This record gives sequence, structure tokens and C-alpha cells, in this order.
Amino acid sequence: MGRVPRWLALWLLFIGLSSVSSVVLALTFGSSELVYSVHVDELTANQAKWLARSHMRVEGELVHGTLARYENSCDFVFRLRSRNSELPVHLVASAAEGGRG
Repeated sequence: MGRVPRWLALWLLFIGLSSVSSVVLALTFGSSELVYSVHVDELTANQAKWLARSHMRVEGELVHGTLARYENSCDFVFRLRSRNSELPVHLVASAAEGGRG
């Protein structure tokens, strides 16, 4: 058997490293679940469609004077408003998440 040409060895090395880095990036930054983003008015109009989702981001304005935090916990209650709809929210955030829900 003869030697592999230098250009071929470099090309195979490049392809191998690219493949490995693609797998590492996919495993690191890939998400197993989708996070849906919906406005309050759309959520209240189609509750059956949206409430079956496990992760979702609800967009709206905080209703003035409704934000409250339970003592001795990381739970928050508040209301969100979008156009003509309001949504009561009970956010349960763990201390391990740094208060993020």
C-alpha cells in the first residue's frame, strides 16, 4: 500500500473535525422541546389549543398593582393583559433556577 497524499489526509481530517464539532454543537445547544410564544388575547381565545403545551411563553403587559410574591417561597402571582384580554398567572420558580420560571 502506498502513502495517502497529504491533501487527502488534510481533507479527511477537516471532514472528521467538522462532523465531531457539529455533533457537539447539536447536543449542547439543541432543545428537545419547543417553546411556544403566544399573546394573552390569543391564549384566552384558543385555550384548548394552547394549554396542552408543556412549555410556552406568554406575552402581554403586567397589570399595574397585581404583582405579589408569596412569603418563604419563589412563587409569584400577577395578571397579564393584551388588548382586551387578561390572564391570571401563578409562576412557580425554584430557588435552584435563581427565581426564573
